[in-house]
Amino acid sequence: QVFQSSPELRKNLDPNLSYGDSHHHNTALHYAARHGMKHLLRTFLNDLGGNPNKKNGCNETVLHAACTLGAHKTFSAQERRAACVTLLLQWRGVELNSGDQREKVDLTAQ
Repeated sequence: QVFQSSPELRKNLDPNLSYGDSHHHNTALHYAARHGMKHLLRTFLNDLGGNPNKKNGCNETVLHAACTLGAHKTFSAQERRAACVTLLLQWRGVELNSGDQREKVDLTAQ
């Protein structure tokens, strides 16, 4: 809600910018996907030039982040992340074969 209600933040936020070593070089895109924030993810991609193929410090793309099962194991959290996965799979230019064999996204994991 803060992002949506702040024109200054919307204007200046770069969704591709790494948050540095202390955050494993995740971007706002990685966090939005990992936490199932579909509307924010869509805004980053459509309006702010977000790159879903950007890798973090663990060599994960945004699609990897959306598929990673984290602390949010509730059904609603899984549904939100699944919606992000769907959005990313429909996105033009998303790379499904990024990384080596160990790093490929398991699309059957959802």
